[in-house]
Amino acid sequence: MAPPSEEHLGPVPDLRPGPVTGAGAFGARAASDDAFKQLFECNPLPMWVYALDDLSVLAVNEAALVQYGYSAEEFLAMRITELRPPEDWERLRRDVREPGPSLRPSGLWRHLRRDGSVIDVDVRAHRLTFSGRPASLVLALDVTERLRAERELARLALHDALTGLPNRALLVDRLGQSIARAERGSVVPAVIFLDLDRFKTVNDGKGYSAGDRVLVEVAKRLSEVAGPGGTVGRVGGDEFAIVVEAVAGLDEAKAVSRRVAWALEVPFELAAARVFVSASQGIAVASPGEPAERVLSKADIAMRAAKASGSARPQVADDKAVARESSRLDGEIELRRAIEEDELVLHYQPVVRLGPLKVVGAEALVRWAHPRRGLLGPGEFLPIAEASGLIIPLGEWVLRHALADAAAWVSPDGSASGASIAVNVAAAQLGVANLPFVIARSIRAAGIAASRVHLEVTEGALIRDLERAAEVLGALRDLGVHVDVDDYGTGFSSLSYVQRLPVDTLKLDRTFVTRLGSAGGDDSIAASVLGLGRSLQLAVIAEGVETLEQKHRLEELGYELAQGFLFARPMPGAEFRRLLTSGPLASGALPSRGAP
Repeated sequence: MAPPSEEHLGPVPDLRPGPVTGAGAFGARAASDDAFKQLFECNPLPMWVYALDDLSVLAVNEAALVQYGYSAEEFLAMRITELRPPEDWERLRRDVREPGPSLRPSGLWRHLRRDGSVIDVDVRAHRLTFSGRPASLVLALDVTERLRAERELARLALHDALTGLPNRALLVDRLGQSIARAERGSVVPAVIFLDLDRFKTVNDGKGYSAGDRVLVEVAKRLSEVAGPGGTVGRVGGDEFAIVVEAVAGLDEAKAVSRRVAWALEVPFELAAARVFVSASQGIAVASPGEPAERVLSKADIAMRAAKASGSARPQVADDKAVARESSRLDGEIELRRAIEEDELVLHYQPVVRLGPLKVVGAEALVRWAHPRRGLLGPGEFLPIAEASGLIIPLGEWVLRHALADAAAWVSPDGSASGASIAVNVAAAQLGVANLPFVIARSIRAAGIAASRVHLEVTEGALIRDLERAAEVLGALRDLGVHVDVDDYGTGFSSLSYVQRLPVDTLKLDRTFVTRLGSAGGDDSIAASVLGLGRSLQLAVIAEGVETLEQKHRLEELGYELAQGFLFARPMPGAEFRRLLTSGPLASGALPSRGAP
């Protein structure tokens, strides 16, 4: 197609601004002409001048010749329409007609180079008089690469870099659009949220590059399942979601879920191995007007329920599960704030020496002084801490404050107390690489002797990974602290692992103490634990002592240390300090049964 002629563009109005002074035109003054000509020709930015009456090029600088690939003769023989692709001619016509007395942006254009390639240019034009003719001075900056980079950045902001799939933000946007469209029809969108099972074993066993190849292949298979009407997104490390544009109901969404499972059954072929991958799936069907984030969250919650069940069957979101998860999340947020703002408080339960009762130490137990619900026991927030990972900062908070409190304890004679302080260490804390450093730092900050510090670890935490436990406990023992095994006797390897680990104290679980001295009670376990402790030169503490009968039976068996409601309930720090300075406990004041 030939470029439009002057007739096609229509008559161009006379836009001459009248007499021009300064450097506004070549012919205004000789001095100005020379200065402007030099500025024009030597300018590093591509520039040219064209006539408004016939759109012919009147002047061009070297930078423009380089940008477009023409010689000066070729460029000066052209009309500016030859620089535009045919589809831009109508816009060119409008732009030429628009009057403008000063330099102004004309927006982004596409220009043709001599080799036929198209570049994006940012055009700025200025009306002037050139050799007595109405003309326009044009500056055309090539912004092709800049725009390409901007488009790529925009794409990356909404897409996963590895798989090229939409990321969570784009997925939520498309889901929201699907829900809006559903309000006008009888079908609604559904979300299938899936997490690859045991994918960590692929990364650990075959390397992260192999894991990446599997993720890319998973993305391809899911896209095939979703088809042209669905959107697949990668929302996490090995988590994906499929937005099914329109389903008639839950059964149709389940059918898509089955196709996902079938697609993943085919093994993934790597360079030197075949990898099998399955996925836990959660399904949520949107309701008209429901927020997209809520639908995705419901599918996510259902997926986690499917993973927890251990079965290959997908789970369907239900409102009760969503409410529970929302409540758990609210609790997590509140607990995080409580740790940061020191809403936690410590209570101390005494450890006593039997015979003439004497307080020899205490176990630190955390409470939450909730601003609305009052003082909460650990059972109301420790499960949240363990599930969310907050158990690690919470444990550090307890350690830091308990050691600081214990450093200030004094004996009845006013001297520094040698009473021990026991702090519980959760299983998750044992997995923290710098745990010995954290404990050493807290001991130094408190100014307390390491020999007074006891760290209590449950049997269950120890037998999860004996090698790791032995390594960590050995490092803790090197600091000079004591390691106590809490709830001893409840594990399956009670008599074997204790010889392999560097521990100092066994705490007999309360379930065995409860049966002491009762009709039909069995004292053999309590006796055997004490015997084991003596043979290995370990201290043994009986937990959960609540009656005088239990205390007397422990003394008969040879126990020297005990802890329980019979002696004292957990108490605030100030009350425990008074107890420490009061001297031996009066055993005659103890109740004969039950908790005090």
